[in-house]
Formats: sequence, C-alpha cells, structure tokens
Amino acid sequence: RLAAEAVFCLRVAEIRREGLAAVDMAAAREPQGPAPLARLQGRDVHLLVVESYGQVLFSDPRLREPFAAAAEKFREALAREGFHVASAFLRSPTFGGGSWLAFGTLETGVWLPDQLRYNYLLGSRVRPLAEYFNRAGYRSVSVMPGTTMPWPEGAYFAYRQTYYARDLAYRGPPFAWSPMPDQFALHRILAAEILPRQQPLFIRYVLTSTHAPFNRLPPYLEDWSLLGDGAVFHRLEPRTFPVNWPDLQGAAEAYLAAVAYELQVLEGFLARAVRGEALVVVVGDHQPVVRRAGVQPPWLVPVHLISRDRGLLAPFEELGYRPGMLPDPAPPPKGMDAFLGDFLAALGG
Repeated sequence: RLAAEAVFCLRVAEIRREGLAAVDMAAAREPQGPAPLARLQGRDVHLLVVESYGQVLFSDPRLREPFAAAAEKFREALAREGFHVASAFLRSPTFGGGSWLAFGTLETGVWLPDQLRYNYLLGSRVRPLAEYFNRAGYRSVSVMPGTTMPWPEGAYFAYRQTYYARDLAYRGPPFAWSPMPDQFALHRILAAEILPRQQPLFIRYVLTSTHAPFNRLPPYLEDWSLLGDGAVFHRLEPRTFPVNWPDLQGAAEAYLAAVAYELQVLEGFLARAVRGEALVVVVGDHQPVVRRAGVQPPWLVPVHLISRDRGLLAPFEELGYRPGMLPDPAPPPKGMDAFLGDFLAALGG
C-alpha cells in the first residue's frame, strides 16, 4: 500500500490531467437524442447494487457449485413470477471496498479508479443516470441504508428523494457492518414509495447485508408484515460465523450464506414490489476483500437484467448479455463506465 501511495504522489499531476480529461470526455459523449429512455414507456426501473457480489462466486471452486445452486433456485423463483433474466460481467474500478467509486462509475460513464477522479466528477457537467429519469418524468429515489453520516456529495447524483439510515427509522440491532437488514430497508421503500406511487419510479438501492465480515447475518422473515420498525430482530437469533475482521481467510461459508440471504431477500422483494413489466438491474459493486477472493482475481462483477417483458432484454442480449443467471465468461467484459451508454442506447427511442 505504501509503495502504491508513493507512486500516486509522484504521478499526481499526470493523474490530475487524466482525471479531468476523462470527465470532459464523458460530458462530451452524452446522448443528444430527445428521448433516451423512450422504450421503457414509463415502466419502473429498480437498480439494486449488491455489496461484494463478485465474479469469484462463479469461478472459485470453493464457491462455484453451492452458489450455482442458489442462483438457479433464484432464477426458478423468478420464472414462476413470469420474469426473464439476462446476465453479463462488468469490470469494476475498485476491489474489496470503495463502493462509491463503483456506483459512481456505473451511473455516470466516468471511470473512477480513485478518490481524486471522483472529486473531479462531483464538480463536472456530466449528467448522472437519475437526471435522465428526472427529465423523462420519473420520480428518482436513492436508498442507502449504510449511510449513517451526512453525505452532501450525494446531491450531485440528482435524486429527487433520498433515504439514508436515519430516514428508514430502524429500531433493531445492526448486523456486522450493516446498520440494518436489507429486507427491512426494502420493506420500508415498498411501503413509502412503491405501493403509493403516483408516477413512474427509478429507484437505486445500495444494499449492505453482504458487506464483510459476513459474520453476523439477519434471519429472513417469510412474512414481511412482521418486520414493523425492525425491533423484531432483537428477539430473533442471527446466523453467526467464526469470522472476524480483518482476517477473512476462512470466510467462504459466511460469504456464501450472506449472498444466499441476499438472493432470498431479492426474490421476496421482487415478488411484492414489481408489478407489470418493470426493469430490474441487479449488479455487484466489487469483488469481496482479497483474503476471500484469492490472489489477484479479476476485478469483475455480475450484472443481471430482469423483466417480464422479454423485449426489454433483447437489445442487451445483442450487446453480449446471456439469458439466465450465468454470464458468458468468454467475451472480454466491458468496464462499468460503459454501462450508462449501453443502457441509454438499448432503451432509447
């Protein structure tokens, strides 16, 4: 780390020039058409960013088979609800942490490998994803249950409504790093935004229950009406694992359990929240921390597109997305900075 920081200091002027150029280029290539989201025809869009959901689940022999079983169970549950799925890998700008660099890259088309370039973005003319939805008549909502401190930088991303930890009014215990279970956070948004909706919704969720160290997981409540204000979790036993930060050498079972929990939560949420032919995007932010992911694994994350409208997924399949939950490992994955342009091109009029 010290060597990397020394190199950064020596190259800071060059890095500054590269960062400013990248931001300017992103602003210059924004689509100029009048209706970049016309193909949605007012359908809701849910963008769910899943913490530490990495390619290692598809490649590591210790994880691949049990994860494949969980993913297939998830796909079958979606199919029973009439959903189709298409998947790909994306290259994340960060590894093992720095989630804001990942979703910042995803939502702006600017490659953000470090905080310096991220700071340039915040003062730039680059239009973030939510602003496209705002201009298309959507209500844009950001849900970040892991944000427990003021975050003025969030204003750049142009969401009309934000929900941070304090806004979700959770009265239960934390679970490892996560201030609240993702099931609770999604349940709150279901009641506050989705069921009483008055206009099309674009909601971005930054989920937290799969955050390291994975050692204390919340139980899943089949009956979501029992979630209340979250106090019920004081009376329920968490699922625990003998893993402690920062030593995650033996965290395979805990990590798998956290991801399986997340898929179960998403299954229940989509069945309750998604009506009609909405579009759902489930994407990882980065690979899990290095002790879990092994030595120098690729910086790849899966992305899944889910909809009852098979036609909405077709243009993404032309871009390399593969039907089902398992991305095609053969084509070189695009960077997360390509997602915004592909998304707007696939859904544009």
